[in-house]
Amino acid sequence: MGLCSGHPDKVAAIVPVCGASGADASKINALVSNQIPIWAFHGTNDGIVPAHTTLNRIRGINEHQARSDNMPKAKVMLYPNVGHNSWKQAYSPDPTIVAPVSSEPIIAYEWLLQHSKP
Repeated sequence: MGLCSGHPDKVAAIVPVCGASGADASKINALVSNQIPIWAFHGTNDGIVPAHTTLNRIRGINEHQARSDNMPKAKVMLYPNVGHNSWKQAYSPDPTIVAPVSSEPIIAYEWLLQHSKP
């Protein structure tokens, strides 16, 4: 999320996987003020980057997002019993693997393509 928050004018949406950066207020403000949709992924058994880092970031983004009428709520998918390699699930072409509990399964690539910059 750090790289994208530094160039919010160049991205339409982001799909971070096991993000390591903290909930830095300036990065959150950049994403929120530019209305960047976010769908984050993390494994609950990640021993390299704990899942709470992603949860804290998404929580911070959604707290700031509540002040913005136009930005969609950031969402997160946690994979139970998955370690640091959660990108295998997040970037899978099988929607039942990407979002197994979703009523409308969609793969990350399709979700990204739903967003564009004006």
